Amino acid sequence: MLCADHGPCVSGAHNTIVTARAGKDLVSSLVSGLLTIGPRFGGAIDDAARYFKDACDRSRDNRDKRVELLQKFARSNFPSVKYMEYAVTVESYALSKANNLVLNVDGAIGSLFLDLLAGSGMFTKQEIYEIVQIGYLNGLFVLARSIGLIGHTFDQKRLKQPLYRHPWEDVLYTK
Repeated sequence: MLCADHGPCVSGAHNTIVTARAGKDLVSSLVSGLLTIGPRFGGAIDDAARYFKDACDRSRDNRDKRVELLQKFARSNFPSVKYMEYAVTVESYALSKANNLVLNVDGAIGSLFLDLLAGSGMFTKQEIYEIVQIGYLNGLFVLARSIGLIGHTFDQKRLKQPLYRHPWEDVLYTK
């Protein structure tokens, strides 16, 4: 539930809304949004885990409440929060450069997932490496984002929205 996102401005939500307004069913609307998930939308969790894992193994004002809740839960329930603490260290350094470079929920999930895998005692270092490289963590993003995309579909149907037409003033033609 902490990862569910219902914001309308990202590519997945946009596609879901447009598809729902075209009169398509729930599954079609959901899938049209899910198909936009890739390296530019939703790929941040896997990348965050990869970068935090690689870097950690080698060596303010607008905070996301979900990050705080995840960190609090992990500190109370995980046997180790090595990767999360590294992410917090990176965040502290980033905040010294600009006050809007806070740890987002993708980075928090990536680092905490590594802590969960490493702390469970159920996976070897090689298995953890493979899990991160294969892209398992984006499955969490897909699952959570699906909840929000389903919400967009129901909103459009409940509001009986007509076929979506993008405003012409947003389209730029050049010679």
